[in-house]
Amino acid sequence: MKKSIKVLVMTLAMLLVLGLMAACGGGNDNNDAPADTTTPAATDAPATPAPADTTDVEPAGIDLSETVTITVTRRGGARDVNQHDYFAEYVLERFNVIFEVTDIPNADYITRMNLMFASGDEDHVSIAHRPDFMLNDWVEQGHLRGFTRQELEMLMPNYIEHWNEVGPDVWDIVWNTIMHSDGLAYYLPHRRPHAMNMSWMYRADLFEELNLEFPDTIDELIPILHQLQAHTGGFPIVEADPDGPIWAFQGWMQIFGMPELGARDLSMIHPVTGEFEPYIFTTDAFRRYTSFLNYLHDSGLMWPEFITGTAEQRNSLQSRNNRFVQWGWPEQIPTIQNELSQEYDPNARWEWATVMLTEDPANGHFFKRDPFHTADGVGISIDAPDYVVERWFYFMNWLYSDEGMTFNSFGIEGTHFEWVGDERHFLDHMTNPADPGGYGLVNFGFVSMAGGLHHPDINRVYRPWMIDLHNTFYGRDNYFFHLAPIMRFTAEETRELAQIQTLLNQTRDEYFSRFIVGQIDINNDAHWQEYIDTMNALGLDRFKEIRSAAFERSN
Repeated sequence: MKKSIKVLVMTLAMLLVLGLMAACGGGNDNNDAPADTTTPAATDAPATPAPADTTDVEPAGIDLSETVTITVTRRGGARDVNQHDYFAEYVLERFNVIFEVTDIPNADYITRMNLMFASGDEDHVSIAHRPDFMLNDWVEQGHLRGFTRQELEMLMPNYIEHWNEVGPDVWDIVWNTIMHSDGLAYYLPHRRPHAMNMSWMYRADLFEELNLEFPDTIDELIPILHQLQAHTGGFPIVEADPDGPIWAFQGWMQIFGMPELGARDLSMIHPVTGEFEPYIFTTDAFRRYTSFLNYLHDSGLMWPEFITGTAEQRNSLQSRNNRFVQWGWPEQIPTIQNELSQEYDPNARWEWATVMLTEDPANGHFFKRDPFHTADGVGISIDAPDYVVERWFYFMNWLYSDEGMTFNSFGIEGTHFEWVGDERHFLDHMTNPADPGGYGLVNFGFVSMAGGLHHPDINRVYRPWMIDLHNTFYGRDNYFFHLAPIMRFTAEETRELAQIQTLLNQTRDEYFSRFIVGQIDINNDAHWQEYIDTMNALGLDRFKEIRSAAFERSN
């Protein structure tokens, strides 16, 4: 199989040379892009860089005379194709490809994939692989096809260029992130269309009514929460998550210098000191964070049912004049946050804050810089025939051209979008991020084979607040963001870590909840030591040892 991959790559490389000689033009005339974001220091470049004004590389001479059927697994509910299927029509005419797509509900994805792998009935391609969905297990079991860096750079030059538009070293970072311990990549994520999409949000109407400003520190936040509670009689903080309290309060971790995605990453590189911490949930910062949440609970500032509460209960409370400060997505302000709060007060108005809360300004303010790439990515079955792989990469390389991104994001000119000046705008019958009414591309059969890949006009036209977020926080003095540490594990390490990690996280969740509600005292040294001793007995030292060693050899 490896020999056939090399033959395929050599063939496409020869075709690529011809394609470079007769390449089709593309790109956008805006060449601004963020500077190198590999260092903790932030940049002040635009949040959603347009594609560089370079030539899109489309290999010429690939034989498209035979119709190729490519089976694709997609994670999500069944698509409602209730209009003319322009997607199938276009890709058949342009690439002579028929995509047969299997839609798997989110909750069933891992189970269904395991069954398909076990029976040998997996599709040629899955567009929903991600590391936390058993990716490493399926790689080690031999179900997926791996590629070297050189192979990918030959097969998908537009994909590589797409990363390099962000900064000169970003493809290096992404490659080191997705590379397996054997030196191959088995899944290909996509570049996010934005650098930042979350912030602190607050009930601006109440703050104005009480002559308050959103605070910089938790010492300033606490009296404000008391004022809001006295004024409304409601809980200022209401959080709940189906995956438990660790996830419900994940944004609050940043106040204490930990990453917002700490519940997923478990480890961190401190943005200021550069120190590596293999397990953040036994650190002094985690203890201070938990103590703060315990104070909110004991002071009655936080909804007490956060352990078992549901999103429906949280939303119901918000619609009854609770929840005045939260970490979340500004995109949801008009469509969710305002609508919920206006059920009680028609004048309710949410805004996103232009500061990031911190425990101590001397230690810095921390914000969430989105990962360079999406969580989901493409994985190719080890059993996919070479002719399928060839046609798939030909299609994907085009999808990362300006023309392909336009098709993926806006559809077909005159049918789904029109030009307004030098920008693409959806036609009136289409839905868009600013107006959820109308038809979506999915109704016309479109399948986003590169989930998260958006043309820059999407943000420039419909999500300008994302650019405002970036300009507000990037490059700001004493503001920092986390980058997830790169760690590659051997198969043996992966198996050992999985066993320990399950025990550690289950115990962490139990103690975290008990600390917050005061069943045990987070501020009591003996109780805190009991927690540490329990974690050590479950293998914490070994867990940290493996992760530290993997970090050292991967960086």
